[in-house]
Amino acid sequence: MRTIQTSHGKLIAALAQHDAIEVSLAGTSEFDLSLMQLLIAARRSAAKAGKTLCLTSPADGALKDALARAGFLAGDAEDRASDTALWTNGTGAR
Repeated sequence: MRTIQTSHGKLIAALAQHDAIEVSLAGTSEFDLSLMQLLIAARRSAAKAGKTLCLTSPADGALKDALARAGFLAGDAEDRASDTALWTNGTGAR
C-alpha cells in the first residue's frame, strides 16, 4: 500500500508541475491492479486538465500479462479503447 501511495503522490506532483508526463515502468517486474488503476485514473485526470500522461513504451512482458489477466486489454467501449491506448501506444499516445 505504501508503494502505491508514494506513486500516487509523485503523479499528483508531476501533473501539477507539467503539461505532459511520461511514465517509465522499465525494470518493474511485478504489477498489481492498484498500479493499473492509478495510471488510468491519472491519465483521465490529466486529460480533464488539458494535460497528457503516457508510458515511455508500450506494455510488454509482465505488465502486458497482468493487463490481460485484469481485462484491461479487452473490450470495445470508447473508454476502454482510450485506456487500452495508454498501455499499447507508448510515448506520444495522448
